[in-house]
Amino acid sequence: MLKKKEFLITTVVAIICLVLIVIFPRDNVFQNFIVGISFFLIVPWLYIRIVLKESIADYGIQVGRVSSGVCWAIFSFVIFSLIILIASKYANFVNGYRLPQMIDGNFGLFVVYEVFLVGFFLFLYELFFHGWLLNFLKKYVNGSAVITQFAVFVIFLALIDNLNWTFFPYMVINLFGGWVVYRSHSIWYSFIFGWIAIILLDTLLLRVV
Repeated sequence: MLKKKEFLITTVVAIICLVLIVIFPRDNVFQNFIVGISFFLIVPWLYIRIVLKESIADYGIQVGRVSSGVCWAIFSFVIFSLIILIASKYANFVNGYRLPQMIDGNFGLFVVYEVFLVGFFLFLYELFFHGWLLNFLKKYVNGSAVITQFAVFVIFLALIDNLNWTFFPYMVINLFGGWVVYRSHSIWYSFIFGWIAIILLDTLLLRVV
């Protein structure tokens, strides 16, 4: 009975966080930062510490299984590369993937974009979907938690009108990164895999397109 109550409350809190992110105004980068930090980081952390009374380490903020993390991260990067290659060759990925025009030809802005925007929001996604949601769900549905959190991520992107080619790489990263986290018990390997994948992808597209 206690586990059922915990599951229901956590589900409601997660839904509220996502709904608030969708409805809160995000007209500029600063507002995106504030909303992201508030509902992807602060609320889940407070909920874990105060309501669940659990350690943040139990939700992926730990070293975890190094060998599993490294191996699955490398495997995920290879699969990510193949999927992007296929999407580029047989679909409209290259034309549909959008990068800010201001970073084209400006190395300084490119670094700022990849570190402070891509890295920051990718880390927030890791904390919420792989850290909190996946690690909570796996206590109830085991490996199916990877698919469940992926479905939630896709629904979230649809709600914020970002279900497009620009966010397609993030969907791939979320799915395979979820498996990395499930096997390694740490979000760090998934985060590093995703960050490197996006940086290399953006670098390649800026040079080729």
